[in-house]
Amino acid sequence: MKHNTRRAPFARREMAELEELFVKEFYEGFGERDAGEPSAAPVPDPEETDEILGAFCGWLRAKLPPVVCLRENGKRFEEVTGAIAKLEDFFRREEPSAVFQVRQDPLLGTTLSLSVTCALLSVSDPKEFARLVAGADSLEATPLTDGTVQFDLSFNDVYDICRPEEATLCKSTL
Repeated sequence: MKHNTRRAPFARREMAELEELFVKEFYEGFGERDAGEPSAAPVPDPEETDEILGAFCGWLRAKLPPVVCLRENGKRFEEVTGAIAKLEDFFRREEPSAVFQVRQDPLLGTTLSLSVTCALLSVSDPKEFARLVAGADSLEATPLTDGTVQFDLSFNDVYDICRPEEATLCKSTL
């Protein structure tokens, strides 16, 4: 197998940038202990964790182009829009007060998510619910402080990143 020497220096430079952002002590001892043994590593301060996460997000945003050109991923786009319509119908039947929101992921925009907020969900047909949810790449259920529950279903690869002349949609990453 031929080693790509042109890309290797670039990869090393990015790794060096990441190592500067994340102090090696933060990862010290990770994966070296037995599963039953309590961790001796200190719990990171939430403010420090926010700083580390902020630094990583800043580094990532610097690597992203300011605008991403997207096109619909033909068959996947049709599957997902059909699945979202069926899920909305299902939730409307089960919980008429449900509120729906469909949006793209904020980073690149290749993923679509359906958020359903409702007071109570009592599924009358669990097999149908399982069949409808199976099309999603992820499912999260979050109880909210106002007494409602929010279901988030994500569908990946609905849009493809493409050249500007092929784009059907452009999205700002900033």
